[in-house]
Amino acid sequence: TGTALEYKLIGKWYYGDSYIELNADKTGYMKVYLNGSIVQDSEFTWSTMEVKGNKYFDIANGTDYINKSYTILKVSEVEFRIKGYLGFGLPEETTWVKE
Repeated sequence: TGTALEYKLIGKWYYGDSYIELNADKTGYMKVYLNGSIVQDSEFTWSTMEVKGNKYFDIANGTDYINKSYTILKVSEVEFRIKGYLGFGLPEETTWVKE
């Protein structure tokens, strides 16, 4: 069972060479590249939450610095924009595009 928001997030999302893979069983994997080198390689669990109209993407059981809540600014079938430093060396706001 999951929310409509969670179903939209399932899949593989890219930000340049970096990617985040979100599975239906709430596990995930992220690989972040910076200047062609891997700077982050992490498995984690994920969930979403909606509070007073604001949507959040939560990561747990991963590398310490990614285990937190991120604000979802936009999510559609092809685009996922979040606020919060998700990847090492990436800007605070990132837009990920579905594979």
